[in-house]
Amino acid sequence: MMAIWVKSSLSFSNGNCVEVTGLPGGSVGVRNSRDPDGAVLRFTQSEWDAFLAGARLGEFDRFGTAASPPGPSTVHIMAVDGHLAAQQPPHTR
Repeated sequence: MMAIWVKSSLSFSNGNCVEVTGLPGGSVGVRNSRDPDGAVLRFTQSEWDAFLAGARLGEFDRFGTAASPPGPSTVHIMAVDGHLAAQQPPHTR
């Protein structure tokens, strides 16, 4: 079965979009709409549900804003008990 990729109805026409699809086994795939042959991020259904819940609650609103604290841009995100947990990796010197 061919995956059907869906782009958000809130996407702008500038091409800065992601697409989402259901994958075999119940996981969720996310890709860059400008690179349909590129990498696909794969999430379990519980990880995806936790991400959506966090987005709805505004847990990621500070990312990409002037109010974001300085520091590494890498954040480890994991689902814990149905909620997203974000953790910055330890600094190495």
